[in-house]
Amino acid sequence: MRVGSRGKCAPRADIAPRAEAKAKGEIRYHGHLCKMCGETLRFVSTNACVSCKATADRLRYCRINGEDRKYLEGGGNATISEQDNRDFLSALAKEKAR
Repeated sequence: MRVGSRGKCAPRADIAPRAEAKAKGEIRYHGHLCKMCGETLRFVSTNACVSCKATADRLRYCRINGEDRKYLEGGGNATISEQDNRDFLSALAKEKAR
């Protein structure tokens, strides 16, 4: 816990934009960088990264409906496992970093 000049707790910089957006009734806000993709756009309700959430939703859709990864990548017939999910998100983060 950080202490301000008068002995009170200083507000955390990464929480202030979220609290502001919540007070305004917004759905998304720009917060701290995502560890996976480097984006800053996040959901107010869950603090989840918008980009990574969309990717995870697409992966879950493929897993539930028995589709292969060509839905996401444009090729390949591998079934999606948790390791495939992590590998895909890592590759996506590396591509965005370029």
